[in-house]
Amino acid sequence: MTLLYITVPFVAVALAFLAIGKLSAGGWDALDYLVYAMATGVLWAVVVVCYLVWVVLRDGWQPSSFPAIAVLVLLAAVAAGWGYREYARDAGCRAAQAFFVGLPAMPAAERAAAIREGGAHVRSGSDCAIDGLRLALGRHVLDPEPSTPAQDAKRRAILEELLEAGLPPTHRVLYEFAASDADPVATRMLLRRRKLLAAGTGESWDLFPDDIVRTLITYSRTAPGDTPDPNAERYRATLAVFVDEGLADPGALPPWLRETLIALGLLAKGD
Repeated sequence: MTLLYITVPFVAVALAFLAIGKLSAGGWDALDYLVYAMATGVLWAVVVVCYLVWVVLRDGWQPSSFPAIAVLVLLAAVAAGWGYREYARDAGCRAAQAFFVGLPAMPAAERAAAIREGGAHVRSGSDCAIDGLRLALGRHVLDPEPSTPAQDAKRRAILEELLEAGLPPTHRVLYEFAASDADPVATRMLLRRRKLLAAGTGESWDLFPDDIVRTLITYSRTAPGDTPDPNAERYRATLAVFVDEGLADPGALPPWLRETLIALGLLAKGD
């Protein structure tokens, strides 16, 4: 009965916040009241747990405290399960990132075997794996010291080995190498891998992603009177790869996009 007395006021306050949010004009104000209602629920949970602990401390190992003990044990088990899952996920993330970060330091002869042994990391396509891939092979165009041709060749060779081993050319991987690195060679490699997978498995892979194309256009062109971006040629070359490899029907483009590509010299007027 005590739990009921504790719960009723919190439920009333939470419902009041939800009702005010519903009757407000909406937008951020309504979201604020939803947050208040959620905070009320959290506070209720804290108060209930404190009450159950107090009951156990008051009664000791008595039948009257068994329900409280059971609830606390259940909560402890849930918390332990959640903590273990988080630990396992973090450990998996660290392992995936360490795997990719270690690849460039390996001799080429050992790298192929390491990639085969790390197949689970390669084929997962998880955010953790891609974060590791970016740490190992990424080169942002804003880096103060541009990579040398030899470094670029090594990065691309490792990427090719990973793709051969089953690395999925996901949207994020493509975005990182195309929009973040402005690497036309790696971009072509990824688009051709998408084509190969589409032909072999029937999967639908977007070869002309709108968000990547828009990003490349933004950095490829310079407004009159502005200083050209020093990496504009890299962005334009990467955009040209999408036009060459991924644009099946130029006539189906929105007029503004078609005109922009023509202005950049990537499409002929008659296309």
